[in-house]
This record gives sequence, structure tokens and C-alpha cells, in this order.
Amino acid sequence: MTTDSITSVLKTHFGHDSFRSQQREIIEGLLAGNDILTLMPTGGGKSLCYQVPAIVSEGMAIVISPLISLMENQVNALKMKDIKAEYLNSSLEFKRVLEIQERMIAGDIDLLYMSPERLNSPNTWDILSKCTISFFAIDEAHCVSQWGHDFRKDYLLLGHIKEQFPQTKIIALTATADLLVRRDIARQLNLSEPLEFISSFNRENIFYRTERKENAKFRISEIIEEHRGECGIIYCPTIKEVEKIYDRLTEETDKNVIMYHGKMDHKARQKSLNVFENEDDILVIATVAFGMGIDKPNVRYVIHNGMAKNLENFYQESGRAGRDGEQSYSYLFYGLGDLTTYMRFITMSEMTDGHKELNTKKLNQMYQFCESLDCRTKILLNYFGEENNEDCGHCDVCQGQVPKRDATTAARKFLSAVYREQTRQKRFGIQHFIDLLLGKMSEKVIKFKSNELSVFGIGKELSKEEWKSLAETLIAQDFLSINERYKTLELTPKSSILLKGECEFIVREFKKRKKVKQSTPSSSAHSELEQTPLYQTLREYRGQKADEFGVPAYQVATNKLLQNLAHYRPQTKDDLLKISGIGPVIYEKYGQDFLSIINASS
Repeated sequence: MTTDSITSVLKTHFGHDSFRSQQREIIEGLLAGNDILTLMPTGGGKSLCYQVPAIVSEGMAIVISPLISLMENQVNALKMKDIKAEYLNSSLEFKRVLEIQERMIAGDIDLLYMSPERLNSPNTWDILSKCTISFFAIDEAHCVSQWGHDFRKDYLLLGHIKEQFPQTKIIALTATADLLVRRDIARQLNLSEPLEFISSFNRENIFYRTERKENAKFRISEIIEEHRGECGIIYCPTIKEVEKIYDRLTEETDKNVIMYHGKMDHKARQKSLNVFENEDDILVIATVAFGMGIDKPNVRYVIHNGMAKNLENFYQESGRAGRDGEQSYSYLFYGLGDLTTYMRFITMSEMTDGHKELNTKKLNQMYQFCESLDCRTKILLNYFGEENNEDCGHCDVCQGQVPKRDATTAARKFLSAVYREQTRQKRFGIQHFIDLLLGKMSEKVIKFKSNELSVFGIGKELSKEEWKSLAETLIAQDFLSINERYKTLELTPKSSILLKGECEFIVREFKKRKKVKQSTPSSSAHSELEQTPLYQTLREYRGQKADEFGVPAYQVATNKLLQNLAHYRPQTKDDLLKISGIGPVIYEKYGQDFLSIINASS
């Protein structure tokens, strides 16, 4: 297979003139007979790395994916591009399964999607033994590692692939995996000297911002207003929180709001998913599982209403914005409560001590990311092993939106209060120390005679909210720790450095927000273009075709493609084929209609 042939497939079926990042090298490595381990961020184009070689290779490629509910959409999208794709899962009737199995054996399928559970059934292995298989693609490959952030036991059995088909190559793909997880993936899947491809994790089109939860309720409403007319996702840690925010927003905004969580019945979830996939001005409030495998390109903002358990999860969730490369936003609201809640889950879990230690470390790194006064992209890149010392310019820190102040004196006062109580063998939570510093005669202060300590009332220059914020930052920077059993504060080895005045303590400025009307961050030439009659006519046509084929609108044509058509106004077939996203297959389906709509608007 030549370079010209894979480029031809890319243009013919996917409408692109060139590959992105390391896609070409990955495809050529797989076609040359190598096992491949690919680490590519969300929105980086992982699927093309196995879809293109599946088309050009002899035989059928097997794609293993945990996302049963989304396989139909993925396969329908490929069929729209005239690619021979099918899926096998429990949603299919037995007759349909038999039809697909006959086509598998006959060599009439290029790409077959299935879950790890389906692959590991005896009947499946028997059918596959009668097929010509080009390679296996393991999507979400981090699920195979017990050190990964989303380990699934069914993935462990995928090591049998090499036992059943020792000569067949495997491409393992994931968006998030550190060195430990990558090594475990290769070991668990029995990869033979795999070629590793690690793409940059720098999503230059995503603006990152973290904020304390104190103002979250107001700020979420403010952000939604700023992004009026755009598609967004609000992630919540619990179903209860999803329903609470959904109820509030449906009352206070005229925006189209839907929700998605595991306790909704299948029909209701599917309805929400269909609305999300086909509407532009839509906001979905969901638990964190929502969005896996969904490649809607024009999600403009993601709001994290609570801290993720680790940076891997945060990166995946935020990465569901801006898959089309346009300016997008990630807003994260966090608090000490997130940290203590997750810490309690870890402590009470049945994890091994090694896993508890690793998950605790990852949780602390996530909290430190939220509190950090350093470039957020730099932190993310270094976390994933991509050495970077340059500021990104597209986060709140780099853009000067995180005011800082020297809080060394206040921090030493707080640590002194903890020290004084510890010397009396007394341990308390944050609130007691705030009362102590403010000189408040609380029940505990009176009961334990804390008002007799020299630190009583020495912190009246700060408010209760400011002391709470300071304490959380001391914890984030490891100057204080929380005793998980008693939920009390304790000094750490680093505490003495600050107490002795051997280092500074710089924090983000604490400010109570007042409602301020802000300009919409997304106003651009694109939004103006989308108001033109031509764009609206193209959009209506796209919707009609989506209904006709039973697929999401963006699988017919993305917003970016419609924008390019409305901007460049191609007049001929040759003009149209120069538009990114339109190849011969797409032209045959919609090309003449596009040209007719454009000519009619002239």
C-alpha cells in the first residue's frame, strides 16, 4: 500500500487533503506489520488511525470499544462515507447477528465494532477463526490497565487476542495514559515491541479557568449567558446534583436545557442524546460518563461543577469542547469538599494499598492544579510526560485573570494556631481555627479554653471566607494535611519551612463577586456568518438529510463545513472539492444540492 493510496482514501471517504499530527506515521507503521501504542488527546483524530488502514487492508479490522450505546452512531457515520462497517452487540436481534456473521466470513466487512464482552464469548472466537482479520484496534486502551483511571475487568481478557491470533497486529489507542499505564497496556495486551506514538496534549484552542465553588451558582448562570446560542456541557459528580441544576436552570433561563444520567430510562437517555447531537443552542447537564465516544465537533464550553478525581478525567471531560479546533472554554469549579469526598471514597474502598496510594497522589495533583498560580497547560503537559516550560497564553493564569497576593504573614498565623493546639494534644477542623483566629467564642473555643492561647484573635484582618480560602490553599500546597479518620488539620514536614519564614506564601486573591455584565467570549466572524440566509438554508438542508438517514446533523456536515460553504461560495464541482471535509463520496451524496443552494442564494 503506497502513500498515495492512503491519501486517496482520506480524500475520497473523509474529504481531507492531508493527515494531522502523527496520523500518517501511525497508519504506515500499522500497515508495515507493527503493533502500535497510540496516545492522542481527545479530538486529535484517533479514529482515522484505524479506519483508514482498515479500508486499504485485506480482511476485516476488529474495533474493541466499551461504548455499546454509541456503536450504532459510529457505524452509521462510516456507512454515510460508503465504508463497509457493522457492529455486534446485545441490542441486535438474532437474525441480524447471523446476517453480519455471514458477511464477516465472506469478507464483506472492513470494520467491525464490538465490546470486549462480545469478543470474549466462545462463539465469537469461533466465528473469527473463519474470517480474514487485518488487525485489532483497542479503543480506550487505558481501560486494560489496573493503574489507569478507568480500569475495566473485561479488558483484561483482551490479552487472549495474541493467543488466538499470534500473527495479527494490534493498535491500542487512548487519550490519557502516563508512562506506568502505557507500559501496563503493552504488557496486558502482549504487544510485541510496539511502536509508540505520543501526540502533544496542548489543546491550543481551549481556554482553561478554575474558580472556587463559593460563587459557582451565580457564575454558572453568568457563563451560560455569555455563551448564548452555543452548545455546552455541565458535568456534575452526582445524579442529585444533575437534577438540582437542571431544575434551577429550566426555571431561570430560556436556553434549551436537557439532562443525562444513568437512572434515566433508555428511551429518555436516547432522546436527550438525539437532541444534543442535532441542536446547536443546547446545554446538557450530565454525570461524567456522558460524552464518551461522542464526536460532536462544536461543543463550545464545558463546565465542571466539581473537581474531577484526577487530571486524566479532567482532561478527557474538558477535551469534549472544541473538537473542531475553534476557540472553546473549560470552566472548573472546585472546593475542599471535593477533595475530602473523594479521599473518603478511596479510604473506604477495597483497593489495594498500592492503588490507594496512587489514587490519593492523583487526587492531590488534581487539587493542586485547581489552586495553582502557574500556567495550567504547562501543568497538564508535564503531568502527561510532555516536557514544557513555556506559558500557554490560553489559561486564566497566563491571561492575568488570577490576581495574586502575598499571604505569608496570614499563613504563618494559621499554622501557628494549628501548632498551638497540637502541642496541647488537641486537633480540630478548619472552622475551629477560623473561630480561634477571629477571636470568636464558639462552643469548642470555650470548651477547650482555646481563648487562652496567644493566637486567639490575631487574625481579625481577614474575613471568615478569606481564612477558609487560605486554609484550603495551605492544604493544596502541602503545608497542612487532613487526617482522614477525624477530618482534622495536621502540620506537615513543609510547615516548619513556612513557620520559620524560609519561604513566601503567594495565593490567589479572594474576591466576592458582584454581578458584572461581560461580553460574550465567542463573538466572532463565524457567529456573524451563521446568521446569513445562505448558512441558515444550508443548515435546514443538513437537518433534512440527517432526519432522512437517521444520523446526527454533524455527521452530514459539521458547522465548520457549512461556514466554509457560506464563506467561499463554491460554484463548481472542482471548487467544492477544494473545501476541507468534502471528498468524492460526500460530493456524490450532497454536492449538487450544495451547489444548487449556493447558486440560488447569489
